[in-house]
Amino acid sequence: MCLLLAFPCSREDPAATLAPALGATVEARMAATGIPDISVQVISPSDTSAGMAREVAEYLAAGSLRVWAVYPEGRWVAVHCADGSVLSCGESDVITDEELLPGFSLPLPEIFQ
Repeated sequence: MCLLLAFPCSREDPAATLAPALGATVEARMAATGIPDISVQVISPSDTSAGMAREVAEYLAAGSLRVWAVYPEGRWVAVHCADGSVLSCGESDVITDEELLPGFSLPLPEIFQ
């Protein structure tokens, strides 16, 4: 099992593009801290590994619990956790996170079609 948020988010309003119930949960958590529990970064070919590492470190240092780096060209996701662990998810994995997104589940093949 892996982690991923299947909805696009923006730094300006991460709850705006989520399903209504999930968006309300994200909105409530962010209202309390101003920091997203989960940051989703879609990596483009022009992104550098140093730049991505810096961004991951910034989100985790600020209090995010997960940073998900989505690599569409490689069809995989790196899940960076607040405890320093990193989970690699391949295109055949099912995505869940009962701690942060109870009941949420999504097969990665649906993302990488």
